[in-house]
Amino acid sequence: MSSQHKIKGTTVRPAPEEVDAARQHLDGRSIETTLRALLRAIAAEPDKVKAMLAPYWPPEKPRGRPRKTPPADQPSPDPK
Repeated sequence: MSSQHKIKGTTVRPAPEEVDAARQHLDGRSIETTLRALLRAIAAEPDKVKAMLAPYWPPEKPRGRPRKTPPADQPSPDPK
């Protein structure tokens, strides 16, 4: 059964140490409202906010299932 919500949910799983380090500076605000404020700031002033965030962008995670075959630059295991 599909969701009846009009707004699509997004799952974010930051490392616990990232959450703990940031939470002490949120002045009682929740992580959810902080992330929503960040999204609004990017929408309002994209160049300014992205420049401010540049040193903090985490590396992209690979999406989807892991490959069944090794990439071309890695040899396949020798079957015995």
